Amino acid sequence: MGQEPGAESEIKAFARSRGFLDPALGDASAVGAFNLMRKCDVSGAAVDPVFSYLKREAPCKISWNFGAYFLVSRDGAVEAHENAHPRDLAPRVEALLGAVDAADVDVAAD
Repeated sequence: MGQEPGAESEIKAFARSRGFLDPALGDASAVGAFNLMRKCDVSGAAVDPVFSYLKREAPCKISWNFGAYFLVSRDGAVEAHENAHPRDLAPRVEALLGAVDAADVDVAAD
């Protein structure tokens, strides 16, 4: 599958029309809003270093622009989620955030 042919502004408009919200587009208060990365290669010889690292840590197939998500825990553990919608990841994100909150409390108690 090739690179998305659209310009970055077109990609963001498409993502927003499908419910993927970006604070840079004025969606900061929306539940599930996240920043979209710049357009980059996710595989092949010119793979972006971020994706090279993520796929090495948590192998997965990125079949389309929004086909895979990576969650990174406080301690750097990487989880890959293929064919998921951000809403479906909410329980896992909340669990990771809860672990962060608990870690903050434990550190404060020391």
